[in-house]
Amino acid sequence: MITKKLYTIKDIKPIPCLGNIVGPIKTPVRLSESDVLSLVKAGFNVYEHNPLKKKESVKVTLHNYRSIVFETSTKDAIIENRVKKELIKENNSSDKKDKKKKEETSKDDAVKEIPISMDFSK
Repeated sequence: MITKKLYTIKDIKPIPCLGNIVGPIKTPVRLSESDVLSLVKAGFNVYEHNPLKKKESVKVTLHNYRSIVFETSTKDAIIENRVKKELIKENNSSDKKDKKKKEETSKDDAVKEIPISMDFSK
């Protein structure tokens, strides 16, 4: 089974395994282990990224290219995503409540027109 992990490449030069496109590759891309090994041997600065937290990365070397393990488990990532979603919902609901309060106060502050009838017939 070929495993593909997420990698970035920091060098500004043609990258052979990606069709000679010119780096750097800032967005993590999936590469095979053999491609990563050939890039490291060719002197490229390659970084492996945590698939759950893409900002977390480790520089790949000849010594660690098979042994990089990230500590974040799937369960932790799911919990973190749920917490983020709940915070977003709370912020959105508090914004809606604030808007409703502003609308209510603006309605209360508005001048009310009362029709007056005057009889001048006398």
